[in-house]
Amino acid sequence: MPVPALLLALALAGDVHVDEARGFRIETPTGWRKTEQDVGARRVVTFMPPGSAGEKGVTVTVLELEEGQGVDELLEQSRDRVAASGGDYSDFEEWEGELAGEPAPGVRVTFRAPSGVYRIVESFAVRGKTAFIVQRHALVEDFDALAEELEAVVRTFAWVEISADVRAELRLAELAQRCGSEVEWATSWADAAARARAGDRLVLVVAFLVPGFAITDTPRTTVFSNEDVVELVNERFVPLWYTAGMEAPFVRSYGMSKTTFGQALLLVTPDGDVVLETHGSSSPDVAYPFLCAGLARNPEFAGAPLAADLAPVDRAERHVARGQLDRALALLDGETSGRAHRLRARVLRLLRRGAEALDAIAAARVAGGESEAALDVEEAELLMREGRESEAGSRLDRVLDPESMESDEADHAAFLRGLLDLQAGHRVVARWRWNMLGMIKPESRWAWQAAAALGSTASSFDVRPDLTWPDAGVLAELLAFPELAPLPLERRGEAEAGALAWLLAAQRADGAWRGSTRTSSPEGLGADPFTDAITAIAGRALLRHLDTDGAEGAVRRALEFLRASIASRVEEPPLVLYMDYMTWSDAMMLHFLAETRDAGLEAAEALAPLAATLVADLESRQVRDGGWSYYVTGDLDGAAAPAQSISFTTAAAVFALSRARTAGFAVPDPMLDQAVTALERMRGDDGVFAYFLFSDTGEARRSTATPGAVGRGPACELALFSAGKSTAERLRAALTSFLAHAPLYAAEQGKVLMHAGPDGQGCHYLFFDYAHAALAEASLAPDPETRTRLLELVLDCRQIDGAFLDTPILGKAYGTAMALIAFDALAGAH
Repeated sequence: MPVPALLLALALAGDVHVDEARGFRIETPTGWRKTEQDVGARRVVTFMPPGSAGEKGVTVTVLELEEGQGVDELLEQSRDRVAASGGDYSDFEEWEGELAGEPAPGVRVTFRAPSGVYRIVESFAVRGKTAFIVQRHALVEDFDALAEELEAVVRTFAWVEISADVRAELRLAELAQRCGSEVEWATSWADAAARARAGDRLVLVVAFLVPGFAITDTPRTTVFSNEDVVELVNERFVPLWYTAGMEAPFVRSYGMSKTTFGQALLLVTPDGDVVLETHGSSSPDVAYPFLCAGLARNPEFAGAPLAADLAPVDRAERHVARGQLDRALALLDGETSGRAHRLRARVLRLLRRGAEALDAIAAARVAGGESEAALDVEEAELLMREGRESEAGSRLDRVLDPESMESDEADHAAFLRGLLDLQAGHRVVARWRWNMLGMIKPESRWAWQAAAALGSTASSFDVRPDLTWPDAGVLAELLAFPELAPLPLERRGEAEAGALAWLLAAQRADGAWRGSTRTSSPEGLGADPFTDAITAIAGRALLRHLDTDGAEGAVRRALEFLRASIASRVEEPPLVLYMDYMTWSDAMMLHFLAETRDAGLEAAEALAPLAATLVADLESRQVRDGGWSYYVTGDLDGAAAPAQSISFTTAAAVFALSRARTAGFAVPDPMLDQAVTALERMRGDDGVFAYFLFSDTGEARRSTATPGAVGRGPACELALFSAGKSTAERLRAALTSFLAHAPLYAAEQGKVLMHAGPDGQGCHYLFFDYAHAALAEASLAPDPETRTRLLELVLDCRQIDGAFLDTPILGKAYGTAMALIAFDALAGAH
C-alpha cells in the first residue's frame, strides 16, 4: 500500500546530496546510501534504500549533449535502445511529469536483466548542454509498493548554483578529461575495422567495464596518457573504447555477455578475431610491452612501410615509434652523436635496462647537441626507476629553476617532482605542485596528468607510490600469454608430474608464489592477500607430494613466508578498499596450516599462534548474519554496501575452519555455527546456492540464472558436508548440477574479462570450482564417470609449459596448485 505522505515527509528529513559541480541537489530518507561513478562520459549517482544492493532506488545520470541537442534527442535515444534490445525491453511508453518544478518528458519501460525483471521510470531535463536523467527503478514485483517512496525522493530534485571553489575543481576535472585525447580513437567498430584494413593494423579494443564502482583511474588517465604508449598506438593500432552493448564481431567471437566485468586490452583483427589480451589495461608498464609483443606475434599487421632513404638514427627513431626496439638498438650501434645516445637511452628505458640507459644519458651529455634540461628530466625518470629518489629530485630541481619554468621540460619535471613528493609522504606539497601546474600551464599534457592525479581514486587514501621498475617476475607472467596444450586422460600421470615440476621451479626466493595482481609494492597497501592465498594453496598442493625431491623444503619456505606476512600485519595492516580479499587469504592460510599440522611438518604449538591470529581475523570480518563477503563498497567516498554474506566466500571460510578444528586448532563454536547457518540459508530448495545473503532483509539472491550459479554448488555443499550439515545425496546432486552446465564454464578458460559467460560464468572461478568439485567427489563413493569428466576439465586447462591456468588474472601458480589438488583428489580415476 502507498506510504502516507506525512510519513514520507518526515522520512525525507534525512540526507541531502548536493552536487555543485553538476548543479543539482536531491534529498533521501535517513538510512539510504549512495554510490557515484563515471560510466564513460556520464556521471551516475545512485541512491538506494536500506537493504538494496542496487536493484531498487533512484539514479541521477548527468551527461553532456552536442550543440543543439535537447530532450528530443534523449527520447530518441530511448526509442533506439528499446528497438535494438532484442526483446529485453517491453511495455515502453512516453510520458510527461515534473522535475525541479518544470515539465519533464520521460519514458516508462520494463527491462529484463540477468538478475531479474525491472520496472524503470525516467524523467529528462536539460540545462544548457547538460542533460539530467532521473530514474526510479525496482524489480517488477516490488515497484508498485515502492513507487510513492521513490517519487517522493525525485520530487526533492532541484537546481543549485555553482560556487567559485567548485568551478576551480571543475576546471581541473576538465583538464583530467583531456587525458587520452592524444590517440586517434575510432568512433565505432565499423570505423575501427575500416581504418585497420586501410592501414594494415590491429584494432586495440579497450574494455573498462566496472559498473557499480566509482573509479576515476581509467586506461585514459594511465595507459593512454603515457607518451610511449600514445606514440606506439598512433603508429600501429586503431584504438576503440568498448562500451557495453556495442555491436562488434569480437563480442560474439570472444564471448562477452551483458554481465561481463573487468578491464582489458584486446588486440583484434579487422575481421573481429581476438588474437591477444591482457588485464593490465591501467598500467603503462604492462601495456607497452604487451603491445610490442602483440605486434611481434602478428607480423602480418605491419603498418605503413618505412621510407627507404632514412639515415640510421632517423630509421632507429621510426623503429622506436613502431615498437621495434631491438631493430632500433641494432641501428644505433656505433652511432656517437648526442641524439643517438639519447635515443639509445630511451630504448634501454623501454627495455627496463636502467643502468645502461643512465650510461647512455651520460654519453649524450659528453657528445653534446641535446637539451640539458631534457637530459636532466630523462635521467631523473631513470633514477626514480632505480630507486635513487634523492638524485632524481636534484636533477628535477635544476629544471625547475625559476628561469626555465616556461619550458616543456619544466612541466614534465613538475609532474615528476610531485610523484617524488608523494612517495616521500609530502602529499600536501604534491597537490600544491600539481594544482599550480594545472593553473599555469593548462595546455600541457603534464598538467592534464597532474589534474588526473589530483582527482585520482588512489589519492583518497594514504599510500606512497612505488616508482621503481615493475616486479620482473610478475611482468614476465603477464607477458607469458596462455597457450593451451591439453593432454588426454591416459597421459594424466605425465600432466601431474609436469605440473609438480613446474610448481617447484616457480617458487620465488622469498618462499612465495605470486599471481599478477600487483606489479609494484606501494608503501601502505600491506601484504598482498592474493600472494598469501596462492602461496598457501601451493603449499597445500606440495603437501600431497612430500616424497618428491624438493617438495618438503618448498613447503617449509612457504610456511616461513606466510609466518612473516602474518606478522607484518601488525605494523602495516592490509588496506581494504572496494573489496576485502583478506577473508580469502585467511581461509586459504588456515587450511594450509591445518594440513601442515596433519602432515607432521611442524609441531602444533608452533602453528597454533598463527592459526589463532587467522581465526581471530576471520571472526573480526564475519558479518552479522554469520557469513563472509569480499564486497565492501562501490564508492570509497560513499556509504558501505549493505551488509551481506557471499556463499562461496563463506564456504571457503567454513571449510578452512572445520579443517582447522579437526587439526586441533581452537575455533569458537558460535563463529562456526553462525557461518554454517548462513550458508544453509543460502541453499535454495532446488539445491542451488544464492550469491548473496543480505543481513538487513534476510534475502538470499542468486544474481544469475541457475546455469551461472551451479559452479559454486560443490564448494558450498562440501563446506556444509565438512561441518556435518549436508548429506552424500546433496553433495552428489551439487556435482551433477555443476557437470550438467560445465561446458559453459570451460568456455571461459583463458579470458581476462570476468563474468563474460551467458549467465555470468567467470574465468576467475574455474579452478576454485574444479578443485572443490574434485574434493567433493573424493568425499563420496567413487563414481567413475564423474571423476573422468572432472579430470577432463582439469586437463583441458594445461599449458604448453606444463603449468595449468584458468585466467591470467590469478596466474599459473594458482592454477597449477589447484590442478594438483584436484589430481590428488581424483587419484585412481580412469
